Amino acid sequence: MKDVKIAVCIPTYNRSLVVEEFLVKCSTDYVNLGIDIYIYDSSTNSETENVVNLWMKRLNNLYYIRVPSYLHANMKVFKIFQQHGLRILYDFIWVCGDTLRFNKEALTSILSNIIPQYDMIEINGIDMENLGTRLYTNHNDYFRDCAWHLTLFGAVVLNVRTMLSNVNWKDYELRYSSSEFINFSHVSFYFNKLASMNNFKALHISLEPYLLTTSVLRENYGWYKETLHVICCGWVQTIKNLPSCYEDKKEAIVKFGKYTVLNTMDLIRLREDGHYNISIYKQFRSVWNEVCDIPIIKLYMIALMPASMSTFIRRKRIYLKTFKSRKLLKKFLKRYNKLIIYGAGKKALRYGENFIKDDIPYIGHCVTELGNNDSKLLGHSVFELADIEGSLSDVGIVLAINPANAEQVIQILQSKGLKENIFYNNNLYSL
Repeated sequence: MKDVKIAVCIPTYNRSLVVEEFLVKCSTDYVNLGIDIYIYDSSTNSETENVVNLWMKRLNNLYYIRVPSYLHANMKVFKIFQQHGLRILYDFIWVCGDTLRFNKEALTSILSNIIPQYDMIEINGIDMENLGTRLYTNHNDYFRDCAWHLTLFGAVVLNVRTMLSNVNWKDYELRYSSSEFINFSHVSFYFNKLASMNNFKALHISLEPYLLTTSVLRENYGWYKETLHVICCGWVQTIKNLPSCYEDKKEAIVKFGKYTVLNTMDLIRLREDGHYNISIYKQFRSVWNEVCDIPIIKLYMIALMPASMSTFIRRKRIYLKTFKSRKLLKKFLKRYNKLIIYGAGKKALRYGENFIKDDIPYIGHCVTELGNNDSKLLGHSVFELADIEGSLSDVGIVLAINPANAEQVIQILQSKGLKENIFYNNNLYSL
């Protein structure tokens, strides 16, 4: 990969704080690994531009591109794909959402797998079907297994020479700029392009979940209010309109809903927020069995329930799910007067907020390596383990990290003689 040039291109809109957080936490790793960063900004103000301009004085691999504010996010992606300068300078283009955070270990793993022989390198940190790291050369196999995940900006690194050359971009923009197709126009492009290639190689990389996180500043996805319309109309029509070489279209359609935003609790949340009701249920009655695996009677009952009841059900479920873990925490707290939260990410932020709300005092946060983490979180110091490990024997350590990472951290702590004073329960303060 030594001679392969890669550009990560980040489209953003009115999220200067998110971009700044990315630059603070991640830019050093990108620089050190030789990845160039392009910020494609369509903000209605100059805040993001000011942030990037400031960082451009420190980094020689950071570039700012202004994009018209009226452009849909997916059309911005098409503009990135067809930018002549990028296609001359780089071997691979990686369009990535502004809230995705890949740590150094993740980037190193990804880069070690990028070679000119691959047309696409897919990065999956939520490998729901345990596909593992594997090479695909069959159109339908790749489509069936991976189409749902390729909806994510940041899921794929594209080979400029094979994927972004000889493309009629005007035709794509015309065909996929309608409201029916625009939200998944990038997926349409991937599979139409692959269908035109007799031989292709798509590498699917399965990352450990802790290697890929989202920004603590992330809010709902852009089309949250139109979730059901986007899936029941946009996703269904996008997949059905792909070439006939993709045979397992029904399976590909249902996987997106099943593995992302169409499970029972997500639907109850949509009902609570007023984005699902009996009218919407009837509107999409003919496609429910295509887009999710929730029984039709359950879909009907959720649509009928008052919003207040959906709020009650959601909160009750959270309470029941977390009751036992909170009880165990309470027992753990009786043994330790001093507490520290292990972790400094989104989960640790939630733990800290709940500790403060519940009047549980804690002395700060701890991480294995401070790296690009902030030195403060919720007004509490963030310590590096090596600096304080000698003083942790009488401190209760509450792990606020993902399960895959927790197993590794527990082994590290136990190797340092910290065995009895570790508390970990993944259901604690779960959403």
